[in-house]
Amino acid sequence: MNRRDTVCALLALAAASRLASSFAQSVPGKVVRVGVLSVSSRASSPIYLLAPAALGKIGWVEGKNIFYEWRFADGRPAELPRLASELVQLNPDVIVVPQNFEAEAVLRATHTIPLVITAAFDPVGAGFAQTLAHPGGSVTGLLYSDPGIVAKADQIFFEAVPTVRRLGLLYDARYPRLQPYTDADESAAKAANVEVRKYPVRSSEDSAVALAMIKKEQVDGIKVAMGGVVSIGMSTILDSAAEQRLPTAWGQPGPVERGGLLSYAPRFSEIADRSAALVDKILKGAKPADIPFEYPTRYELTINLKTAKALGIKIPQTVLLRADRLIE
Repeated sequence: MNRRDTVCALLALAAASRLASSFAQSVPGKVVRVGVLSVSSRASSPIYLLAPAALGKIGWVEGKNIFYEWRFADGRPAELPRLASELVQLNPDVIVVPQNFEAEAVLRATHTIPLVITAAFDPVGAGFAQTLAHPGGSVTGLLYSDPGIVAKADQIFFEAVPTVRRLGLLYDARYPRLQPYTDADESAAKAANVEVRKYPVRSSEDSAVALAMIKKEQVDGIKVAMGGVVSIGMSTILDSAAEQRLPTAWGQPGPVERGGLLSYAPRFSEIADRSAALVDKILKGAKPADIPFEYPTRYELTINLKTAKALGIKIPQTVLLRADRLIE
């Protein structure tokens, strides 16, 4: 960049800063800043779409009385400490994260800025809270599910596709507190006389190797735990499953909309609304220490009938009648 370009850029930056400051000062009432940190990419993180819309419904309008600071690690957990530190230095009123991965990075940087987790896994066991009812620290939020819900999701999958005899579990091994959930997968599979093969991954290269092993080992169904590198590689997983004609079960409905077979998961709109309500409480003065962790109340079964037809799978009527959403 030459000297003239540099000067122009600095002048433009100064003007933009003055404009932003003037705008913020002109807004009556409180103007707040919310930091958002995700290990996933902007494109694959539901929180990017859900958070502003949910908060907007209760009066926090982006650009008017609330501003967001977004940080995405694009599937690289090693970047989370740096991104968390950047957010903490901005001193937002509250930080919102999807799961434990991001929460741990934030808590290494601060224990004073309120933190809301939209899909926590065992927050007491992870050390985020003293109890679910009385967290006692700087963290509160929603629990995405518990091992019992994971087992129920597996049971639905086995009922929907009774030909599955060898199940592949694909998940990011770097995610903390996953052991109780993979144990639940194995227990549900054992009860259905299904063999389980685990495919823990830590990188995109691992994912490619895992998908090749799934093909080699003749797995006939895949259960995918979204998060981290698995979320980043969702399209590749879907393509590989379609090529191998394998049914897939997911913990989020998004992949089912794009060709996965089914998901049993909390209703995302409820998670967004209830997370927004927690953020709203904090922005109005409540302390995370006094706000209990909450469980989702609505779980939805989503089935892609187009995928079932393409795979030659006839979903039993007993399963179809329980579906909340059928994609045709």
